[in-house]
Formats: sequence, C-alpha cells, structure tokens
Amino acid sequence: MRRPHTPSPSLPTERGRDIHATVTPPYSHGLQSAARAGPVGMLVKRSFSIAGHRTSVALEPEFWEALEQCARKREKPLAALVLEVDAERTPARPLASALRVRALREAVNRQETENACG
Repeated sequence: MRRPHTPSPSLPTERGRDIHATVTPPYSHGLQSAARAGPVGMLVKRSFSIAGHRTSVALEPEFWEALEQCARKREKPLAALVLEVDAERTPARPLASALRVRALREAVNRQETENACG
C-alpha cells in the first residue's frame, strides 16, 4: 500500500538550487507521532525527495521528536527543517548524522537557555 505524501514548497538554498521535499510520515495503526511509532531504539524511516532524488532517512523516534519540536519552534514544517540541514551539511556527512547533530545542538541550546533563565 502506498503511503500518502505531503509535498513541501521548493526552498532556495545557498548552493543556488531549489530543493523539493516529499515527506512520508511514519504510520503504525493510523495516526501516531514519530515518538510513539515504535519501541525505544527502533529506527523510524521517513522518505524525502530532495532536488528530484528520492532518499530515506532512518532515525530513532526520539530524534524525530526532537526535530519536530525544533521545526514547531521555528514555525516551519519538518520537511523544511530537513532541507535546511541538508543544504548546510558537508558532502562527507550523511544526512541522518547531520539531523542527529542538529537535534543534539537544539537540545543543548534549550538546556543552556533554561539554566540561564532559571
């Protein structure tokens, strides 16, 4: 069965090309967030179309949840955040690795902000 795709508008990048994303949301018995899609440590795969090329990214649900929170904080779709990370990464760094690093940096920044304000 084919999963429905949520198209995202093309976004300009610093490389001077447009990136188009198509996100295949995780599904498990209907509508569930990435954090509830499977047991802890289980990888959740999401598919994207970047510059016309189909790619899949498999991350732990906790990383997807952290990235979703980051996207909500910036008031943008998750696909736009993924495209931003893809545009910023070096060719030597895999997309999954770059997404994990972004999630970690966001968590560290959030913790530092909470400590400074508290």
